[in-house]
Amino acid sequence: MSSSEIRYTINKATENEIRDHLHKCANDFNPPLYSYVDIDAYGSKIFVKSTRFEAWDNLELVGLGAVYYNDPEAKVAFFTHLDILKQYQGGRVAYTLISKVIRFGLERNFIRIETEIYPHNNAMQGLVSRVQGIFGVKAVFENISHPDGQGLKKIKVIFSMQNTNAG
Repeated sequence: MSSSEIRYTINKATENEIRDHLHKCANDFNPPLYSYVDIDAYGSKIFVKSTRFEAWDNLELVGLGAVYYNDPEAKVAFFTHLDILKQYQGGRVAYTLISKVIRFGLERNFIRIETEIYPHNNAMQGLVSRVQGIFGVKAVFENISHPDGQGLKKIKVIFSMQNTNAG
C-alpha cells in the first residue's frame, strides 16, 4: 500500500470504528493488547478522552495514534496509543502520525509528550529515533522502575519540545 493513498484525519473515527480497529490490531502487540486492557473499554476511553490521529485507506481505519492533551496548564501530554494494521506497517504511516502528534502539541505550546513502551518494542524505539529532530524535538529514554501487571518493565519516552518552533 502506498502511503500517498492514505488519508489522515483528527477525531473523525466513531467509537465503534476505534474498537473494531483495536480488535484487529490486538495480536500485533507484544504482549497482545487484550492481555492487559479491556479493548472495548479502552476504545471507549480513547474515543472520549483523547485527541485521535487517524490514518485511513478508503473507509478502513488503518492507523491510530491517541494522545491525552489534558494538562494544558503544565503543558504535558501523554501519548497513550499507536498502532498500524500489519499490512500497512513498514511505510510512513506511523512516522506521519507521530509527526502530526508532535505538530499538534507544538501548535498548542505543549512542552512535553510522554509515553511508555516495552523494552523489547524495537519497532517503536526505532520510530522514536527516526522522529527525533522533527521540528527540533528531542526524545529521552528513561527506565521505569515499577513493573506493569505482567511483571514487564517499561521505558518512558519523553519528547521534549521546549525551545522549538512549529516551523
